[in-house]
Amino acid sequence: MADEHLPNRIIVCIAMKAFYALVSSVIRGLNPLKTKLAVVVNIKRSGSVVLAATPLLKKEGIKTGSRLFDIPKRKDIHGEIYQDFELYSSLVLQYVAPEDFYTYSIDELFNGVTASLHLFAETSEELKVQLAWHRYVRSLNKCK
Repeated sequence: MADEHLPNRIIVCIAMKAFYALVSSVIRGLNPLKTKLAVVVNIKRSGSVVLAATPLLKKEGIKTGSRLFDIPKRKDIHGEIYQDFELYSSLVLQYVAPEDFYTYSIDELFNGVTASLHLFAETSEELKVQLAWHRYVRSLNKCK
């Protein structure tokens, strides 16, 4: 089949790891840029896997794939249990239609933006910047 017979679609990929840490910080009323927070599967199991970490915690060497027992037990470091995936995806669905929302894995979403791109931007690159900026600004408005 020749390519000219295939539909031309615009797809945007969102890496969710950073998004998990951002959303979890905001839910707690914390600024994700000033908070050391790890999102883990189960905070009651020391071997639980870190799914996401805020930038400040990453600077201390804690990253995706680290274990809960790797995180120093200090008052300035927060552990957050992984929320229901629907919470995170519902935030993304404010920008794309449900039929254009595709979950690839726990940490990647693909969003078809062909039909809605014109509502937000002129190019997919501009849309990605606007989505990230919009989420960032909204999160800061909810932080302490």
